[in-house]
Amino acid sequence: NTPSLGVYDRFMARHGLREKVPDVASKIDIEVLTRQLQTFHRKAAFLSKTVPEIGNHWIVQLDEIALSISGVLSGKNRFVGEQGQPMIATSCPLLDNKKIATGLFFLATTKIPPLVFFKGSDNFDDARVTSTSVRFAPKGNMTEKVFVRDVIPHIERHHESKRKLLVFDSATCHITQTVITAVLDKGWWIQVIPANCTALVQALDVYYFGLYRRVHLALIMRMIEVNTAAHYRKLSATDKRQILGEVAIKAWELIDVDASAMFDSLGYLNPSAETIKLPHMPSYVFQPGDANQEWVLRQKQSATPSKVIYAPSEEQLTTAASAVAGTQVVGTRPSVKRPRPEEAVAPRRTLGTRLMKVVPAVPQRPASKLDQLLAMRRTERVANDA
Repeated sequence: NTPSLGVYDRFMARHGLREKVPDVASKIDIEVLTRQLQTFHRKAAFLSKTVPEIGNHWIVQLDEIALSISGVLSGKNRFVGEQGQPMIATSCPLLDNKKIATGLFFLATTKIPPLVFFKGSDNFDDARVTSTSVRFAPKGNMTEKVFVRDVIPHIERHHESKRKLLVFDSATCHITQTVITAVLDKGWWIQVIPANCTALVQALDVYYFGLYRRVHLALIMRMIEVNTAAHYRKLSATDKRQILGEVAIKAWELIDVDASAMFDSLGYLNPSAETIKLPHMPSYVFQPGDANQEWVLRQKQSATPSKVIYAPSEEQLTTAASAVAGTQVVGTRPSVKRPRPEEAVAPRRTLGTRLMKVVPAVPQRPASKLDQLLAMRRTERVANDA
């Protein structure tokens, strides 16, 4: 049941994918990383002191996730169903290339639905897609123009607080001066997680976006088990948009998260004056001297150990997958070629007709009056001779 290595290699080559090989020379320097994190938390302490009314209800964290096979593929030997179809082949129609579909997801104390961007012109609209999460962008991913046009109004529409603190990943390529100006014009703040720090700041036990990727993949795998891989083998563009939009919403609804507690544990605001510790870096300690002492005392008195994120149960995943799997798909209709003109169609060449020359038929023009008169005279002459 194990696919041959050649199948995997051909798939990776066809879709322009490659496995990431760790580079020994590019290992992260812990000292540099520590200085970057301290700068990040120092800015958080500055915000807490400068803007006393700021709180976790202001924070909106954004992350761009590729809904692609390269974004979720974690190994070669993952299978679905009793037939043991390789995952990389069966799920590819739903997990399309990043240039076609990219998801933008939000973490906040107020629930903000995700957005899924598909490749299409700015004024393109697919009337048959009913999912509210679907948007269109020229390259199918985030740009500064798309951020200003779609993302900022989307956050305003769903987030209850008028003032906001947007937390970006440093790898987000659309944080340009245009975006920063548009955000500041709204009266919002910006925090950027330092380079190479995302995996460490977003600790495993509170990694919301990592859990989303796993739930997204689990939903698709169960959908394939319900409908079989052949059901999704050939999907029309409309079907892809509708199904991926529904999967994104379902996966977002299934994850239960205490965003406020998560922001506290990561030190996005009001960092503790004594210690900030990250599960990935037990030796990391941040102790700003100008932190809000009153807030620290209040946190000590009310601090209770609690889990801040809950993954969906197997039963919830199965129920959600069955709901999305019931989506009617049109599929790709077979293309019908136009018939060629009769005079251009050559007979099938057999052994006897292989050397025959095909002469196109010459269309006949209507007879003139002179031709009709001559034909009548010939008919009369033949009758007289008889």
